[in-house]
Amino acid sequence: VLIAGAAFAQGDTDDDRFANISGEAGARTNKFDQRASNAKAYLENQTWLSERWTLVAGAQALKSTRRSRDLFVAGGRDESFDVDYSGNEIAVAPRLLANIRARVSPEFMRGGFVAADFQRVGDYWEDPENTSRYEGHSLVNARVQFPLHRGLDIVVRGTNIMNESYGMNA
Repeated sequence: VLIAGAAFAQGDTDDDRFANISGEAGARTNKFDQRASNAKAYLENQTWLSERWTLVAGAQALKSTRRSRDLFVAGGRDESFDVDYSGNEIAVAPRLLANIRARVSPEFMRGGFVAADFQRVGDYWEDPENTSRYEGHSLVNARVQFPLHRGLDIVVRGTNIMNESYGMNA
């Protein structure tokens, strides 16, 4: 089974902020102009190698950009910034997410299975200015599921079984 797709989204946000005076809009406190765009493509393939073996592989590629400008200085305190991020990638948004999984259902497991997967999170920028880059990471996970009784299974899951250090923001 082959699944493929693509999606594109773009949006502009005018963010006007006002003081709340008994439920009514008071003086403006800030104003932002923001634009974001996202384009992604994905592909997944499921292949049955035999009656008991299944191989699943998938990947997603992502391109994200944004621009954000603060257009208002309030109360003598300059909180404004005018930084144009257009053309930059969104921080903590990897371009590549990939997964490959192998699963076997031995007859003695009566419908249960053993599975292992490899996950790859690609590199990404750690900051909006695109000056610091995280190199991404790869993880290996495993899972065993064994049916005990109708609707009741025992599941044992091992996550990051190679004990790799990785970033939590991916």
